[in-house]
Order: sequence, then structure tokens, then C-alpha cells
Amino acid sequence: MVVDQLRNTAAEGSITGDAHFEAKAVGGISTGGDLAMATEQGDLTIGSAETHYHDEQGDATMHHKSALNSGGSTTLLSGKDLNILGSDVQSHDDLNLKAERNISIDATRNSANSHHGDQTSHVALHNGSHLSSGKETTVLSGKDIHMAASDIDAKGNVVLGAQGEIAIGVREDEMEYHLRANNTKVDMQASIS
Repeated sequence: MVVDQLRNTAAEGSITGDAHFEAKAVGGISTGGDLAMATEQGDLTIGSAETHYHDEQGDATMHHKSALNSGGSTTLLSGKDLNILGSDVQSHDDLNLKAERNISIDATRNSANSHHGDQTSHVALHNGSHLSSGKETTVLSGKDIHMAASDIDAKGNVVLGAQGEIAIGVREDEMEYHLRANNTKVDMQASIS
């Protein structure tokens, strides 16, 4: 159950969001002051908006980044898991992320599939998350921290602390093209990490 879903919110002062269960932010949140979002007993997700397209020649799924921008400090606290998925979190001062369980800073996957006559193609590209702060960035997890195809940029120190594992990985972008015509067959594939 999503208790609080914020979309395209702006303020010159501070913004504070608090939910007892789950909170999900999609779109843009911007403030000239401090930004704080917290859940007591649920997950906190900064996610992307998803668009699906389908017709007889193919389908596509596109993710549009969410963005949190703070002119002061940004604090994201979760009573369970904290997820930042294909989104940007920017703080002029300190950036603090804390979860009782897992923290996931990950990419979303855009994909397109096309079939036209004897030609088929598939493309999958990832939109990574980007965390940036003008001072310190601190990420603290009661269990694990998983980060994939994303980055953290801080003018000061970056601190990652977990009771479990800290895993930093990549996601592979994919491109495939297949053509069959008369006595000719062309297959091309590429993966980029």
C-alpha cells in the first residue's frame, strides 16, 4: 500500500515527508532548503515513471527519471528498505541515506523490440541513478548495500556502512539484430558493461 506518492513538488523553504508505512516519490521534488523523507515501518522508494508502448511490429518500455533537488541537506530514512531506481538525488549540502534493512541504488532498464518482415531487433539500455552532494554523502544500511550502474559524486567524503555486504556492480546494455532473406542470414549481438 502506498501511503504517500509525491509528484513534481517545489518549495523555496524545506520539504519534509513522513509516512507510517510506504512512500514512493515519482517525478520531481525541489526545494531551496532542506529535504527530508522518512518511513517508519515501510519501504522508501525514489523511482522512475514507466511508459509502455505496444503494437503489431514491436514493443517498448521507457523509464523517465525522478529527481530530488535540495538547496540544503537531504535525508532519506527508511524503516525497511530504501530504493533509488533510475533517479537523481542532488543535495547542495550533506546527503544522508539510512535504512533498517537494505539500500539499493540501481538503474532502470529501457527496452525496445521490433519485428518487421524478416528483421528483428532488440535494444536494452540502462538509466543509472546519480547521487551528488556539495559536502558529505553517507549511506548506512542495517543489512546490505547494493549499487549497480549508478554513481555517487560528493565534494566531501563518501561513507558506505552496512551490517552485511556492500556490492557495487554493472548492468549490461544489449543490442541484437537478426535478418533472414532468401539464402542470407545475418545475426549481430553486442553487450556493453
